[in-house]
Amino acid sequence: MIFGPAGAVFYRLSHIVTMEWQPQEVTPFNQLARKVFTWLNWPPAFVTAGSFAIVGDFEDAIYCWRSQAESWSDKAMGMILASGAGALGVRIGEPLPMNGILVYRPEIGLGDEADADYLRSAVGLVWRVLVLLIGLLLLLTFAHWLGH
Repeated sequence: MIFGPAGAVFYRLSHIVTMEWQPQEVTPFNQLARKVFTWLNWPPAFVTAGSFAIVGDFEDAIYCWRSQAESWSDKAMGMILASGAGALGVRIGEPLPMNGILVYRPEIGLGDEADADYLRSAVGLVWRVLVLLIGLLLLLTFAHWLGH
């Protein structure tokens, strides 16, 4: 956001480099790419998780965020998923078969197990976050106009 379109391109390129450039090997270049992407990815993940908590079930979202997000392998994704699951009141994460291998994913969230019925609630949560952020952007714009 700070660097405009160049920042968006840099963010996407850092993600591509992190995911595609020999992800199985540990080299100084890979470590630097992962560190840069982690720093770039943290603010949007933090804003997204915080927005889920604000527009959803705040107490459960914050509880899940603080107690369960660290158990996910990708910390930013764990923060978003834990906050979203807590905001919706569902439990997510179970072993998932990927390429013939069973990948363990820790269980996060509270309440019922997620099923297809919760998709409508998840879409509503995303819409409420969108309305919140657009409203905040409009409020800041009006404040800027009034400040001159």
